[in-house]
Amino acid sequence: MWKNYNLRTGANQYIPDLVTNSGDVRSICGEDMVRLATDFASARGRPPTILDVGCGPVSSLAYLVHERLATVVGVDPLAEEYRELLARYELSAPLRQVRGSGEYLDRISFDVEFDIVFCRNALDHHQVPALAWLRMFEALPVGGDLIQRHSIGEADKEGWKQLHQFNLSPDSDGHLLLEDADRATLALTRDLPLEVTLYQHRPGGWMTTAYRKLEDAVPPAFVERVLERAEASLLARSRWTRELEHAVFEAAAEAGAVAAPLDLQLR
Repeated sequence: MWKNYNLRTGANQYIPDLVTNSGDVRSICGEDMVRLATDFASARGRPPTILDVGCGPVSSLAYLVHERLATVVGVDPLAEEYRELLARYELSAPLRQVRGSGEYLDRISFDVEFDIVFCRNALDHHQVPALAWLRMFEALPVGGDLIQRHSIGEADKEGWKQLHQFNLSPDSDGHLLLEDADRATLALTRDLPLEVTLYQHRPGGWMTTAYRKLEDAVPPAFVERVLERAEASLLARSRWTRELEHAVFEAAAEAGAVAAPLDLQLR
């Protein structure tokens, strides 16, 4: 609804600019991504292929596509809805964007191999960010780059509302930390075979961290911690679902409906 409002009223030109390569799209992409793409092409003799996880209506890396600096494939749970929204205003993304989420990257057939996996302002939107991060790691070959860009402590800033259920922050060594509403913290990068190649942040502002994949092996202890976070997320979602069903049940009962949602008893 918010994106439809911006497109209908012209209140924000972010999406149209990404489609038409206008305005400040190079800045949106980021000079670090432009430099990475050009350096890759110089070294390999071809542009990189990049996976943008949680790309939104139009990938923030659209500038690279317009300028033929990279091939970008976007993934988003709302990819089809965004495609319909853009078409309503005679717009379309300049790159391939498919329905999917970070947790299930291994179930999507891309038919290409990625040199870089990128995630901007979306990792915390996942139901299980730790699992999404692991899938992003697995989607890369050894030597590939895993890059994330995000607002530091976004859940605190947004009051832990809606999709903002996790904080992300870098530690002093550039490793990425994930924090949930119970203040349980998981280091997403420290135990994976990753080398920090870029570490930029402004206290209280945005951060960009990049990592080079050194090998494929994932330590069993890291997998165990990811499974623990998945279980905690499932339990939290189950409680939320039960509360929602109760609210719908009460609303239906007040309206005199003959049928109401099943009251699940979670143990």
